[in-house]
Parts: sequence; structure tokens; C-alpha cells
Amino acid sequence: MGFVKSGTGAFIVNMDTYLYQSMGGTLKSVAVILGDGRINDAYALIRKYFDSVILSLYVDVYLDDHCDEEPVAVAQINDWLRGTKALPEYKVMKAYVAAAKQLKPVIGMIVKPDSRYKAIRDRSNGHMHHKDFQSMLLNDREIHVDRLPVLDQMERDVTDLFVLHVACVFFMNQHYMMSSDYVDALECGMTPEVDSQYWVAPFIQEVFDEVLTARRPDVSTIIRTHSSMHLN
Repeated sequence: MGFVKSGTGAFIVNMDTYLYQSMGGTLKSVAVILGDGRINDAYALIRKYFDSVILSLYVDVYLDDHCDEEPVAVAQINDWLRGTKALPEYKVMKAYVAAAKQLKPVIGMIVKPDSRYKAIRDRSNGHMHHKDFQSMLLNDREIHVDRLPVLDQMERDVTDLFVLHVACVFFMNQHYMMSSDYVDALECGMTPEVDSQYWVAPFIQEVFDEVLTARRPDVSTIIRTHSSMHLN
């Protein structure tokens, strides 16, 4: 919330705060639905999460591309914020993100080398539209079906989507990793410690260690290489 988002016309509120909170809410909803044994419905929400990842990255890249042309407010994004016009359809946003020059070093490692994200999309659509009878049974908690392989795959799918989003966000907005030490010192009237503006929040370091590095060490390495932040 403390960082200004250029091109939105909002000088106090950062819309990313609300985007990320909404995405977090979707993942919490997945957990609730899984607790009731509804795997098809959980995958429907995972597709929604996928959509939100692409939307978030599209908005970030589009604002960066056009904020110099429209310094006060980029019309397309501002219209969406005001609810007067929808953003482009998913395929258009996905293609725009995949071609983004700002993300080229990291997006090329995540999207192009393999088909995992197409497979996630296909699986999500399959569960939404009951691609086969056996898949449909996974939404009935009263029926004994081996759910563990599907749940293991779901965990990998959610992790890969999280990696896609976090890697791109931190590649474009490395300041989002920042700890509060620098600002806390200023607010207390103290001189911040040298380079404390580059210190990383503990929970961000935890995400890098336990999720990004564990799942995609290649992606973690490229972010560390391109970032000024003090990632361990």
C-alpha cells in the first residue's frame, strides 16, 4: 500500500494491494472447498486464480508500457478501475504478458521452455466441464475414489502459478520485497542504516527459500542476479 502505482491516477491507494488480497482470498476458498471434498469445484477456483495471475501481470506491464504516454492515468487501466470498461479477454492479456520486454529474462524461463502452464489450464478446464465421468466423481465426497494423485497434482499446479506470479512481480517491482526497517527509521526520526532500503522482508526471504528456490531454482537465481535487493 505504501508504494505509488504510476499511471492509475491514484496517489494514495496502490491497487496491487487489493489484487493480491483478492487472489489470497481465492486460495483460501480453494482450501475451504477441498475441506468439503469438492475437487472439481476447487479446480474451478484454481482457474480463477490463474486468470487473476495473468490479469495482475498484464496490468503491471501495460501500465509500465504506457505511463510515459499518459502520465496521470493510463486510460484502459483507469477505466477498468472505475468500472466503466473491461480489460481485454484472457488470451489477449496472456499474449501481451508473454511478449513483455520487461519480463523477458524471467518469463522466457517460466513459460516457453515447457508446457506446464497449458497443462494446468487444460486440467482446470477439464474439472470445470467434466471432461470424463471419472473426473466428475471427484466432486462427490460420498464416493470412494483415490484422490491423492489429483491432490498432489493440484499442489504442484498452485505452486507453479504462485511461482509465475511472484517471479514476475518481483522482477518488475523489486521494491515490493522491501522490509519496513528503512521507513520505520525515518518515521522515528532516526537515520536509516546504510543500504537498509535494500533489505528484504523476512516473509519474502522465506518465500524465496521455501517456494521459489525449492520449486524453480533457475527462476530464483535469475531474480537474484537481476535484483538490487539483499536476498540471501
